[in-house]
Amino acid sequence: MEDVLNDDVKKEFETEWSEDFGLDETEINLCTKECDEDPPGPEHLEVLSRCFGHKKFRPMQWKIISSIIKDRRDNCAIMTTGYGKSLCYQFPSTYTGGISIIISPLISLMEDQVLAMQVTNIPACLLGSANTKQKQTIDDIFEGKYTLIYLTPEFCTGEYGKELLRTIHKELSITLIAVDEAHCVSTWGHDFRFQYRKLGILKEIMPGIPILAVTATATSSVKYDIIKILKLKNPQVLCSGFDRPNLYLSVFMKSGDVINDFRKCMDRENGMWKFMGSTIVYCITRKETETLSAVLSGMGIKCLPYHAGLSLSVRKETHEQFLKDKIDVITATVAFGMGIDKPDIRNIIHYGASKSIEGYYQEVGRAGRDGQPSTCTTFYSNSDFEIHRYCETVERRIGGNKDNKKEMADMMLTYLRSRNCRREFILFHFEGKKVSVSRKSVYTCCDNCTRRVSTPSDSATYEGLDENGKYDFTEDARTFLAAVNELDGKFGIQNYILFLRGSKNSKIAGYARSSLHGSGNHKSEAWWKGLGALLEQENYLEKQYRKVNTISYFLTKVSKKGYTFLNNIKNGAKLITTPTPELFACLKTKANSWIQTSRPVTQRPATSTSSLIPTENKEDKSNEKLYRLLTNKRYEIATAQDCMPYLVASNKALMDMAKEKPTSLDRLRQCQFREDFLKVVKFYLNLDSDQQVKSIKDILISHPLPGIKTSMSAHASYSLFQTGLSVEEVAEKRGIVPTTVLTHLVDTMKSGYPIKLTDLRVTNEIKETIINATKSVDTGLSLLTPIKNACPPDITYNQIKAVITYLQIREHLKNLKIPYEEFETSESNAATSTKSAIDTSHRSDSPGMLTQLLSAMEECKDIPAKIESHDENSNFSEGIADADLALVCEQLETSISERNNRSDSETPPLKRSKFDDDDSFSALDSPPRQYLP
Repeated sequence: MEDVLNDDVKKEFETEWSEDFGLDETEINLCTKECDEDPPGPEHLEVLSRCFGHKKFRPMQWKIISSIIKDRRDNCAIMTTGYGKSLCYQFPSTYTGGISIIISPLISLMEDQVLAMQVTNIPACLLGSANTKQKQTIDDIFEGKYTLIYLTPEFCTGEYGKELLRTIHKELSITLIAVDEAHCVSTWGHDFRFQYRKLGILKEIMPGIPILAVTATATSSVKYDIIKILKLKNPQVLCSGFDRPNLYLSVFMKSGDVINDFRKCMDRENGMWKFMGSTIVYCITRKETETLSAVLSGMGIKCLPYHAGLSLSVRKETHEQFLKDKIDVITATVAFGMGIDKPDIRNIIHYGASKSIEGYYQEVGRAGRDGQPSTCTTFYSNSDFEIHRYCETVERRIGGNKDNKKEMADMMLTYLRSRNCRREFILFHFEGKKVSVSRKSVYTCCDNCTRRVSTPSDSATYEGLDENGKYDFTEDARTFLAAVNELDGKFGIQNYILFLRGSKNSKIAGYARSSLHGSGNHKSEAWWKGLGALLEQENYLEKQYRKVNTISYFLTKVSKKGYTFLNNIKNGAKLITTPTPELFACLKTKANSWIQTSRPVTQRPATSTSSLIPTENKEDKSNEKLYRLLTNKRYEIATAQDCMPYLVASNKALMDMAKEKPTSLDRLRQCQFREDFLKVVKFYLNLDSDQQVKSIKDILISHPLPGIKTSMSAHASYSLFQTGLSVEEVAEKRGIVPTTVLTHLVDTMKSGYPIKLTDLRVTNEIKETIINATKSVDTGLSLLTPIKNACPPDITYNQIKAVITYLQIREHLKNLKIPYEEFETSESNAATSTKSAIDTSHRSDSPGMLTQLLSAMEECKDIPAKIESHDENSNFSEGIADADLALVCEQLETSISERNNRSDSETPPLKRSKFDDDDSFSALDSPPRQYLP
């Protein structure tokens, strides 16, 4: 680990920084004592409140802003993600009436910030390739229409950009130049950008203008580079500290089963696995983003990939859908990480190891910027580092400190394999000091802390470990290194393992007579693979790059350190160290140990709505219901305003509203859409006790749909479906066809069981298509065949039936005028609230026709065959295919016509199944949240 500053972090992680860099005083001067600043005055707080919606500055924010406004001083600020670094460069010009020039590496990030400023009525613009009206924008700049101007480093270091900046400096009042993601200037950094090294010219183009360099991750070497390359004069260097206590850090080895891996980060809700909140899944390769996106989409999760191989328009649309909560998950390459400005991301998943601690911490820093609990999970394999190593080799000519790349990768691997507190590891890496985590916070810190208090010590659990939890690998290490030497270092790790285990593989056939051939047969392949990785990590082995024609590969050889070890074993050389996760998995557990070796020990902090608002008592549950109503309203407002939901109101603001239940505009004066939210709160408070928001199931038990009969067979299918089985798996288990299972699930929907349309493979697009089809046919909703004919051929009758059932239930609820808690997503609810019950209400016959249609659907089951069988052991096929269903629909039309000619008769009362009243039948309800032991 590189040297770090001992005094880098002072009280409350708010510091100034000083170190002798060996530079002349004329080159650089760092402040050696804290800068004195007056507290913010009423005029500053008024602008802060009016334009940014905050009541006060954070201490370091004001220290930076004050030095810029009053002292015109350069600043280098290391601010953890979520601390509020953007305010530091947005406030000064907003207050002074001048202009701030902001340089950022990603267009998507700048576009988000421009939109955010426009929503808050702060004029901002972007100059670069993404601006199709650049000439007009430049004219508007010189007319003084903008307070914030965002630029890419490529634009401002090009000849045209430099001349434009000179003219702007000459004719307009520039308050500040801000360089965001400033670590990109350094070859010691994890994300070096060549154009950033040219930004030192800004001091020549705009002399006398203070420069603010900000980044979320920077070691001492990176700080030095930032100051030197940007030519900062007497800069104030501050660090907010790197701790993010609301992030829970965990690491797993890839299991080979992607779905099972993801389920470690998911919760069960209404029988489906889902992520609780917005999620980014980082991948190493573009191909993997596509693959994982397909896997998650197959699980019913709204997900899209994002990588540089997609067109700009596709990337922009995907980014916007994620920010507007239209999709739940992004699978992305790491290039996407710096461009996210979404405060309510609940989960960051690395499916593949990051290249460095700096990059990793920048990426996980996207989570929980609103201060709420969030989880950061990494799944890795040793092959991830092979990919990184290959990419680094191929890209050597691009630049950067090559030796440092390996050091950063080694440090990342050490972090992933560590058995100690991960938060302490990261803070020591950046701050250079030991930080202890209190026992109270171990369950919200990391998986290693949770494991230590949940299971016995390693030495008490595994055989072969000493009291410090270390294992003596000396003999096995000697065997492995001797084998590599015997094969002259001509192969990769896998071939050495084949040799040790006595394989007759043709690649090593020439070495079969060696005395070492088969000498490792007493240990498993996994053991030797783990040991090889450990020896490489400890530098007993080294990689050598080879390229033959177009084929590139790495050879593994014994290093100088490895030969020294081999030569000194007789003199007592030992290799005693902590096993890696791969090696722990190979160790035998002691007979009296109660560790569960089948599952890794972890306990994620809850990130669902119920965790954000605790539900320990009746009042808390009431708060949660109001919170959900408020989030629905936020989504409606955001959709109408075409902006991101978090720009309308933050999660914390909605939680505060749900707890405090304000009833006057004065208490919501900081909220732009306060009247809309106030109506929701008043509506909720004015409900009688009998009219409190209820579940759809509770309402339909008391006020059932007419003529609904849910069979025992349907209940059985639903119960199996709720356990997480797919429709096909339920069908196979019950000995029926999938079509019948889908019919059963639609039936249980009518009794109020929370099955989403997406559970029945009806996406929002399919739903909208079916709804539009009902509008296009003259027969309305009374006949299925015309609706089917108006839909694309891949839409099935069962999907049509599901959507009509959905509309019937919502229309029934609307007519009852009982507030209900919607279990469909906000998007689904918003999409249908004006296109289902409302759109059908203008038809004079719609309620009757809709009821007729569904009742006739029930009757049609008995027309072609005896579909429902209450004999669970019957071999009779309980379903019909789509081709047969067309005939059924024709008979259904005849049935409806006959019903129209008959006089209305009293609807028989609903015969309720015993399952409806049996609260103890847990399979009908969402399972409780499961934590690993």
